[in-house]
Amino acid sequence: MAPRRDEAPDEDRVASALGKAATCLAVLEDLLGEKTFLTGEDISLADLHAAPMFAYFLQTPEGRDLMAGCPGLERWWAEVAARTSMEKTRSFLG
Repeated sequence: MAPRRDEAPDEDRVASALGKAATCLAVLEDLLGEKTFLTGEDISLADLHAAPMFAYFLQTPEGRDLMAGCPGLERWWAEVAARTSMEKTRSFLG
């Protein structure tokens, strides 16, 4: 978010958070399994709350690199990002 405020990112802080982010992605990948959405075959509040966080996360090279190791979440993100509601809010997310 720092670049959006015309600030330099704190690279030490970013580096220290990558392990935690990888852990969170692994847990979500496991929870998702073969389901279309986080809690089943229908979109839920879990997906709607997670989607904007993923939109921001995937704007970073680190986020894209970590996500590349999570094929289920990549599939989930493709499904969520293609929804009309996400397309309409994309301009707000940067």
